[in-house]
Amino acid sequence: MEEQLRAQKQIGDTITNAQQVAIQQAVVRRAKKTAVYYQTIYRAIKARYQIPRYTELKQSQFEDCLRFIEVVDLSVPEAPTTTPPETERPQRYVVDADFLRTLQVFCYYHRYLFRKPMMQATRVMQALDVPDASKLWDAVDDLNLVKLERSLDDLGFSVKDLDCYKHWALTHAA
Repeated sequence: MEEQLRAQKQIGDTITNAQQVAIQQAVVRRAKKTAVYYQTIYRAIKARYQIPRYTELKQSQFEDCLRFIEVVDLSVPEAPTTTPPETERPQRYVVDADFLRTLQVFCYYHRYLFRKPMMQATRVMQALDVPDASKLWDAVDDLNLVKLERSLDDLGFSVKDLDCYKHWALTHAA
């Protein structure tokens, strides 16, 4: 039944699992095991095609996407950043220091302590063709931990002030 539904897909529908794998393989070839390049390529795809996940790419855009992966500029941000007009000010919220400390530790765990194991687990899942492997990678990648860490720094809750980070930094000094 599922095969029949797939066969009936129109050209405007999203890419198939096999096409998702082809995109993943093209990204792997282009990124050459550099995490920042993976992020840049996937974000560039999302920005170019105006989609929240590359898995939502339309069939008609698949071939163009494969060509785009080969030529995307890896040295510059994939989408221009815009600043809100002066009339629009970001909303401010009051939160407890405990909440900020929790975010501080969360950021440390995900950005430093468990980053490599999470990337390895995602690669293993992709190699085993686990259906939601790409969604897991998107969820982890979309966290924007760099921005979170900068915001915490601005609020006086620097991840680098944590004793566990200091120990991690000493043991991971290159």
